[in-house]
Amino acid sequence: MRVCLVFPNTYHVGMSNLAIHALYSILNSRNDCICERSFSEEPLLGHSLESGSRLGTFHVIAFSISFESDYPNTLRTLLAAGIPLRTSDRNGNHPLIIAGGPCVFSNPEPLADYMDAYGVGEGEEVINEIVDACSDARARRLTRASTLRALSEIPGVYVPSLYTPIYSDNGSLTGMEPKYEGDLPVSSRIILDLDGHPCSSVIVTPKTEFADMFLIEIGRGCGRRCKFCSGSHTYLKRNRSLDSVKEQILSAGNMSRRIGLVTSDLAGYPKRNELIDFLLNKGFGFSVSSVRADAITEALLTGMRTSGQRTLTLAPEVAEEKLAALIGKNISAESLLRAVDMALSQTIVNFRLYFMLGFPGEENEHIEAIVDLVRNTHGLMRRAAKTLRKMGKLTISVNPFVPKPFTPLEAVPFAESAILSERIRTLRQALSRIPNTSLLVESPRMSRLQCVFARGDRRVGRLAEMVARGQTVAQAIRAFGSEIERYTSAQPKRVGMRPWHTIRPPAWHGRAVIEKGK
Repeated sequence: MRVCLVFPNTYHVGMSNLAIHALYSILNSRNDCICERSFSEEPLLGHSLESGSRLGTFHVIAFSISFESDYPNTLRTLLAAGIPLRTSDRNGNHPLIIAGGPCVFSNPEPLADYMDAYGVGEGEEVINEIVDACSDARARRLTRASTLRALSEIPGVYVPSLYTPIYSDNGSLTGMEPKYEGDLPVSSRIILDLDGHPCSSVIVTPKTEFADMFLIEIGRGCGRRCKFCSGSHTYLKRNRSLDSVKEQILSAGNMSRRIGLVTSDLAGYPKRNELIDFLLNKGFGFSVSSVRADAITEALLTGMRTSGQRTLTLAPEVAEEKLAALIGKNISAESLLRAVDMALSQTIVNFRLYFMLGFPGEENEHIEAIVDLVRNTHGLMRRAAKTLRKMGKLTISVNPFVPKPFTPLEAVPFAESAILSERIRTLRQALSRIPNTSLLVESPRMSRLQCVFARGDRRVGRLAEMVARGQTVAQAIRAFGSEIERYTSAQPKRVGMRPWHTIRPPAWHGRAVIEKGK
């Protein structure tokens, strides 16, 4: 079986993603399978990295989709490979097109007309079962339709073409009609024992977000349950044992002496201090992507400083206490400033702060609170610079809030573009007066498109296709017309079904599965 694993973004982003490393390793460990990689950038677009083969020559093309904004890239890849976009237009001479990843077990419907099958949930086990079924179908010379029926019998595999969406007169999705015997929602696959499935870098390269760093996943999911966070509500919270993590660290060998600890909740890792001591005692440097401000400790900062890390990334999301309570991110400004002060005492001088705009209940005063928090952070940096004789950089990253499926805020409206633009202007003007401070802002238009894809049904696939075929996002949104409001406005409470109710994410059934020992 020839499989091409595609990350529909750049090599830089894709090889920073541990799922690509894990699946690449799993597939190439099989005796009956050769797996290559591809990414959605020239000159790779439509071809594999390892052999330069056209994607249409593979038996299976497996997309790992982490970002809704990559939906057009997914379809652009198929166009470049000369593969019909829609599953209904393919025949037995075309590869099977499957997809998995966080977007799939958040809402698989937007690309449902384009994907032959989805692997819903965590892929370490189901990917082998999919390849087994495809290999068996080839050996038995099954038709494409029979192969898809066989795939649909695998737990955690969703074959969209076996279901027809039913819409009401007003256009609302009311249900899914099976063409044969079928049962929705499809329950996501879950890895019950993370230790049995190591997840770390198999290729170390300077051309990633974590240059020349050996990445290790130490935990999956997050127990914080912030109301806006998809990962907190779709992944089941689990940690790898310290022994398993140590074994993977030592396996890094000569690949790298720098370890990247990958987890959504470092503070929630029960053996955190022991892990840091182990890394330092063995002479490994380490890095963490982001830490909650209220979980910063002297031991963690000491380890970061010893490892040469000079930037601390914090994600307060908002800066006003009442709004923080509403979204479930209960980190006070005082906690954040305390974390900054502690970091400065360890000569960590650069800071990156993440905020969101457009939450329900947000007012102008909340924007002023962000400015105040940034000023106070800069004040601490300026004061420390007198002693350290070095002034660090302060980077402020701002993204419009996008409501995501399966979260408590899944049905709230996406903020009006005029309000977002005005608040971004306010921030830009205020922060431009603060030295050594830069502001990075995600486009409200792109965030609006992301909202449509996050909450969309199969009809929004046309929007992704228009962009894939060369239209700008603005042109595609205009062509889509007022129908776009169906997905960006407040979602009706009890009308029909949500598109994402075709699947059940790991966190929504995993706890019961684990408790029953199944």
